Amino acid sequence: EQEENPSVPGADGIAVVIQNEGLEALGQYGRGIGYDGIKRSIAVEVDTYQNTPVQDPNGNHVGIQSMGKQANSSKHAPPANLGFSSAIPTLLADGTTYYMYIDYAEKRLRVYLNDRPVFTQAIINREIDIDSLIGLDSNGLAWIGITSATGQSVEQHEIVRWEINGCA
Repeated sequence: EQEENPSVPGADGIAVVIQNEGLEALGQYGRGIGYDGIKRSIAVEVDTYQNTPVQDPNGNHVGIQSMGKQANSSKHAPPANLGFSSAIPTLLADGTTYYMYIDYAEKRLRVYLNDRPVFTQAIINREIDIDSLIGLDSNGLAWIGITSATGQSVEQHEIVRWEINGCA
């Protein structure tokens, strides 16, 4: 399916995903950024390509996507889209390092993204009960990981540093 308004350069993005479907969970490529279709998941996507079929507002945004216990969707419309921001630096596939910080505490999810390691104001700040939303296991646990995908375009993502702090 041909995209109507491709953004330049690169595609499609990268996502941090919390899911309770299992170790082998696998989402759709291309506009699905690797998480679309994973049940019991929530994704924080950094989307660098405007896919009009999933109602991407542009090719430079961050979104929080979840369909709860149902298969997740990258479609930026209710009920899947839980938060969204285009108030971010212009994301270029030119080797620039971008810094993202995701904070989840007391049922509040805050997402920060910057082109320097400074996090003064969240770009998305939403009340979300991840336990109730996706259904954590009996020990309150879930899988967390990073996924990316592309369709016909090319974009390379390199994780320079990734750390999880404060998990009980």
